[in-house]
Amino acid sequence: MPIAENQTGDTGRNLRREIERLPRGRFRGSAGIVEKTSEPTAAQRRILRALSLEPPPAFPAVDLAA
Repeated sequence: MPIAENQTGDTGRNLRREIERLPRGRFRGSAGIVEKTSEPTAAQRRILRALSLEPPPAFPAVDLAA
């Protein structure tokens, strides 16, 4: 992780801990299954920007029941 550490000025451990806090839920209902990612915090957005990464999509997976 030296590149990420250099670009953010933080340790790999702190970066990993902060990004892993980004909640993602899976919801199942009669209409199907939906995965939802929460809005990144300011700290998470700062890390993503420093690494030139886009935030994860709000709805990474939708599997509608047939």
